[in-house]
Amino acid sequence: MVMLAKDYIKALRTRLQHKNPNVQLLSLTLLETLVKNCSENIHGQMAERKILHEMIKIVKKKAHMRVREKILVLIDTWQEAFTGRGGKTAQYLHAYEELRRYGVDFPRRSSNSVPIITPPISHGHSQASSSSRHDPTASSSETLSFSTLDAMRSVMDVLSEMLQAVDPKDRMAVKDEVIVDLIDQCRSNQKKLGQMLASTTDEELLRQGLQFNDMLQQTVEKHDAIASGSPIPVNHPPDSNNSRMKQVENTQA
Repeated sequence: MVMLAKDYIKALRTRLQHKNPNVQLLSLTLLETLVKNCSENIHGQMAERKILHEMIKIVKKKAHMRVREKILVLIDTWQEAFTGRGGKTAQYLHAYEELRRYGVDFPRRSSNSVPIITPPISHGHSQASSSSRHDPTASSSETLSFSTLDAMRSVMDVLSEMLQAVDPKDRMAVKDEVIVDLIDQCRSNQKKLGQMLASTTDEELLRQGLQFNDMLQQTVEKHDAIASGSPIPVNHPPDSNNSRMKQVENTQA
């Protein structure tokens, strides 16, 4: 079941090589979401597909300023988060050190930046283990905000794109480790979102939250239909992330 993850990371690497900086930025956002929300398998796939090597090349080529800064922020954040864990995660520190030797100055870290923590190496499928994993959308107050919706939407977008890539008749396809991590995160977000919607008083936030809740539910239903071998619901949401990707690919840099 690792093959799908390999194919997805390979596709992201290809998109990083795109000449349109908008495509590159969206690819980096998707990659960031995967590292935040998926298992240790992602680190191995990134190493095998030489994702960081491609990111370093982009920086050295004096790429578009926003793309370059996004890459530097990600590499710096990852090397800090995974220092000392060894294994495939050592690649982040190596990438950071290579760029420092090259003379690259990394952007200053925000004082309120939150470190990335991925799920445990041996994740389970119980509700207890799912709820105990780090959730980048959680906050101490558990109040709804536009940034919270954006974080939840990023996870849903990656899941939606991966579901588009599988054979809907292959029930085992959704056993892919990355998809399992993403669907767990989406189910957790569903519960949190329901609680947040009940307490928000901002009408625009409520409207967008309800709209997103419908999309999230339809994405989960699509996953469950594939997993059970049932027909895909006709009202499943369009692959919003893929549509955005195609849209920016057609936009001139």
